[in-house]
Amino acid sequence: MGGGALPSAFVRAALVALLCFTAAPALAESETANTFDMLGWDPANKLLYLRDCQTDKGPYDLWSIDFKDAAKPNIGVRPLEKKTDVPQGLQVVKSVQLEDIGLSGSIRKEQLERVGNTLVKRYDLRIVLEWKGARTVSDFISYRSPEMQLMEVFQLPEGPCALAIVSWSAHLTGVQKQRALVMCPDERKKK
Repeated sequence: MGGGALPSAFVRAALVALLCFTAAPALAESETANTFDMLGWDPANKLLYLRDCQTDKGPYDLWSIDFKDAAKPNIGVRPLEKKTDVPQGLQVVKSVQLEDIGLSGSIRKEQLERVGNTLVKRYDLRIVLEWKGARTVSDFISYRSPEMQLMEVFQLPEGPCALAIVSWSAHLTGVQKQRALVMCPDERKKK
């Protein structure tokens, strides 16, 4: 009587496992170092453009950050065929002195994880960046070292927002990754 339930439960479990397996690579970060190039500001459309380069030979991604609603910047990422396939005629975006940026952080959790026949230390980090009322709070997972470095900060030509680029050891191999973080005023403080 219950024999028909086992195959369908097995099929469902297999489908769930297959979906998890195929989705995992899309969520995983690349094992290569990356850098961000500031391309500039499109004042007509209120878009900030960055190029994410995994290596000098590619692959490349074009990041467009939409600031039409400064309280909710919208990030779009699309692959580039060629490094030079980027918008033209953009306005220059000025850098902010790194000493003017408030940088603080904490280790939220520290644990040992098994990798093969060894245990490696994993750090769950939280950082806070602040500048002239603009701020961001972001979480990271780091291996080997809990240290993070503020690489660059760019002030948007219009409005109170900025964009920061940080670097950290993201992988067991010690690969340094970069991440772009949008900093905008905290609307909760105004209420």
